[in-house]
Amino acid sequence: MRTRLLMICGVLGGMLFHSCYSDLGNYDYREINEVMIGEAGFADTAYYYVSFVDTLRISPQVDASLIQEPDNYEYSWILGGNEIGNQKDLVWPVSRSQGYYVLYFRVKDKSTGVVMTRQADVHLQTNFSTGWLVWGENENGEAQLDMLSFVKEDTLLMKDILNGQDLPMLKNPTFLYVPCMSSYDRDPKIQIGTKDGTYRLDKTTLTPLNDAHLKYMFWEPSLAGNCVLTNANRLQWCQFSVIDGKLYFDNLLMGGGEKLGYPSNHYQGDYELFKMGDKVGVDNYPTSAVIVVYDDDNKCFLYQGGRNITSAQGYCIPVDEYDEFFNPGKDFVTIINSRQSMISNYAILKNPGASSPADYYLYPYKINVGFFDVSFNKMSIRQMTNAAEIDQAEFYACSSQKSYIFY
Repeated sequence: MRTRLLMICGVLGGMLFHSCYSDLGNYDYREINEVMIGEAGFADTAYYYVSFVDTLRISPQVDASLIQEPDNYEYSWILGGNEIGNQKDLVWPVSRSQGYYVLYFRVKDKSTGVVMTRQADVHLQTNFSTGWLVWGENENGEAQLDMLSFVKEDTLLMKDILNGQDLPMLKNPTFLYVPCMSSYDRDPKIQIGTKDGTYRLDKTTLTPLNDAHLKYMFWEPSLAGNCVLTNANRLQWCQFSVIDGKLYFDNLLMGGGEKLGYPSNHYQGDYELFKMGDKVGVDNYPTSAVIVVYDDDNKCFLYQGGRNITSAQGYCIPVDEYDEFFNPGKDFVTIINSRQSMISNYAILKNPGASSPADYYLYPYKINVGFFDVSFNKMSIRQMTNAAEIDQAEFYACSSQKSYIFY
């Protein structure tokens, strides 16, 4: 009974308090300044520009209801988290790497602190974003980098891109490495290899980096050799390079790629480096990381890698130490990655003391990567008797559609 009385009293007290409140209506209303940004240049608008070539210009419509003084407003243009302008009208020489960005325009009313925004999409590419790079020699025997570039609707032929750059005179080009973009890459730079050394270029501008020489990728640059790059590629989460005849195979997920460590062209438990061929075979499927190397001391095929995260073991394994196909006893010539579904690589080997095409042999094989193991399918060995002047060839390639070898 006592509890019920207290509840009733509480309700009555609340009603009494409410009945005593009176709205006197004595408010002071004051109109504030309202800032409006027009849709022109923002709504349903996307900008497509070429970095280091074009200039992005936007003149937005900004209106205010009360305050017209320009000093009352602060402007800011923000692209990719960085301010690129602080004036009402944007005039910005485009200087960002290729990619998709959101551009924000902000107007702050100093009198109220209120900020109004608009946004637009910006798509950037560079002259070097899409196309073909050609690394070769000019008529004077000097290394030269050219590019056939596809920019918007145009096709541009750019000659001698490195002319005037801070690089020494280079001769005898050996390899051009253009890495694909990936979150695994710690250092996605273009590498131009020559017998005079290898240098790294910024992928966006094709200009040399600070400390561009590849020796600065080693933990101790003073102990690096000439740094002649003859092969490199990225496979899934692994990166391999052949530098000065040594194999470097690193797992990028486990911190590899930032610096070059100890070479892995040796057997398990034996750290004496064997002489290896200057090209590496790879599996054609992007979900695995298997490489094939040729031991030119013991005249046999070896491999590293697999499907799982520990693919880069740091040593080489015989493909099949009892099989004559993979232990041919011949000298290394080259390995060509076919990019075909049925054949992973073509290896070209020759008899010791070879003097004619009849001494050259073609070894095609397929790499199979399972969940737990790696296996190899052998194809028919072909004597290259009819390959005229194959014994004089310097460069090799193959068709990804047909069974053609070019040299």
